[in-house]
Amino acid sequence: MNSWEHLVSGSNRTKIPTKFIKRGDYSPLPERKLTHQDYQELAIELAEEKPDSHLVIYGIEYWLVLFEITDPQLIERYRQMIISSVLGIEKEFRDARELTGKKTSGLEKLKDIRPGTPYQPNRVGKRTYCLSSDK
Repeated sequence: MNSWEHLVSGSNRTKIPTKFIKRGDYSPLPERKLTHQDYQELAIELAEEKPDSHLVIYGIEYWLVLFEITDPQLIERYRQMIISSVLGIEKEFRDARELTGKKTSGLEKLKDIRPGTPYQPNRVGKRTYCLSSDK
């Protein structure tokens, strides 16, 4: 289940066993074009190198609690606001594509695109943190 499905479904918490892989634990991808199977094999190989698994629990209410929002009705209201906002933005992009005659990239085209980019962004701005508990 991805985060959008999680948000739309209204489920409060999702628990996912996850391997903790640091950025320095893996090497750059090979220069050749990789197939979906190649990516799966690389992922399995990397996961096998990291035997320890951690249970990651996430849900919309966790970040709301940081802002001291604990009322279930208010949490549901924010969830609906996020959903309607995202759907509105998607509609704007869909309308813009229709005006220009452009289409979205299909599954096969997206599979062929190599992840990553030679572009290195200017790392200025806010940092993202993962909030977790050792309990």
